Amino acid sequence: MSIKRIYRGRDVEMLTVCDIMIDNAIADQVFLSSKRKTWTIEFFTGIKTGISSAFRLINDNKSHLPQNIPSLRLSPFLPLIRQ
Repeated sequence: MSIKRIYRGRDVEMLTVCDIMIDNAIADQVFLSSKRKTWTIEFFTGIKTGISSAFRLINDNKSHLPQNIPSLRLSPFLPLIRQ
């Protein structure tokens, strides 16, 4: 099964950007949750945990990275982010 990415660059770069964005969202969580009730601290920390797991997977399996890339998808979070 082929996976088509909708971004340019490496997976590590994309995860780094996502990690920075989530850190900023956690810092502004009070304001963000006032605008969208589903954006709780649990929501943001759940995404942060997924990103951390993906980083660990990359570090643990550098030689096997192409086979493990499908595991890096954050697709369970996409419907929540698009709300």
